[in-house]
Amino acid sequence: MPGPAVEFVHATWDFISTAPVHSQAAAFAFGREDLIPDMFEQVFALHEYQDEVEFEADGHRVTPVRVPHYQLEAYALRVSDGDRTLAYSGDSAPSDRLADLARDADLFVCEATLLRGELDHGPPRGHLSLDEALDAFRASGARRLLVTHRPAELPTDPELDLAYDGMELEV
Repeated sequence: MPGPAVEFVHATWDFISTAPVHSQAAAFAFGREDLIPDMFEQVFALHEYQDEVEFEADGHRVTPVRVPHYQLEAYALRVSDGDRTLAYSGDSAPSDRLADLARDADLFVCEATLLRGELDHGPPRGHLSLDEALDAFRASGARRLLVTHRPAELPTDPELDLAYDGMELEV
């Protein structure tokens, strides 16, 4: 869950990683409006998130929740098929909105980029420490935590689930 998004990312990476160099260059230029005007609109039906306005995607209810990330507009996502719920922090500074988003979720995927919160480049801040991610998880009542966006050189409790490239989970 959500399968089509995962399949799209895998298919895109498979294409890019095995394509000739000129195709790789074109793929990395994708989105450059100066090269191909309206490129995204020609390929995708684009819709902007609205804070806490639920929408449906492939039979799943998706709720975007705006979270602090420096001066950028960023969203955490709550995705549910009615039986199972996944909450994803995206890049976020500490915020009560994370615990609310992940309330009673089956899986909370939460970033923990920083060694300590005071090392962030704010104000405003844009990332969480592992302790801050754990605080949000505990406050949420979510059943399981998957830590992501965690640099390998930072200490991480071996009891925690740490995301890695190619990881697949049952929710």
